Amino acid sequence: MKTVMSVFLTLLITLIFAPGCEDALDVNFNADFVADLNADVINPGRKSAATVFTFTASDVIDPKSDEDVKKYAEQIKDLKITKVTAEITSITKPVTLVSGKLKVSASGFTTTEWNFTNVALSLGTKLSIGNETGQITNVQSMLKSLKLVTVELSGETDQAPVKFTLKVTYETEITANPL
Repeated sequence: MKTVMSVFLTLLITLIFAPGCEDALDVNFNADFVADLNADVINPGRKSAATVFTFTASDVIDPKSDEDVKKYAEQIKDLKITKVTAEITSITKPVTLVSGKLKVSASGFTTTEWNFTNVALSLGTKLSIGNETGQITNVQSMLKSLKLVTVELSGETDQAPVKFTLKVTYETEITANPL
């Protein structure tokens, strides 16, 4: 009788605590998602009283382009953005970003945006990417959905012609469970 009771108690304890074992099989990895926004601000080539020159640049992030994300796509439990950077990685001459808008969108999600005014752009300039209205949280949801994410920069500079690249990087920690 003691043996039957011991076996029963062992089974009961195993059933109670077994669901927690699933977390022990979690796979954790990091993935960086990058958008290179290549802006080409052109001078219209005609005499004009224009004091600002417009541009638009965009790139698409495919979360499944990361090999680990692709491998565990159906088992991803969590994705957290740990750091966001937006840095000028190339520029033909220093200019002022008179006004600019960085927009991030994905099908089925509200577009997220950041606005910039009178920012001096030169090699290495970093734009401030905050989460004041939940923008980073929204981008995190977009990336976790594994849908294509479009990143777009538009605005006006005080000079043309000029070319520059804004590299936007979302560093993430991802948890997947192969069960």
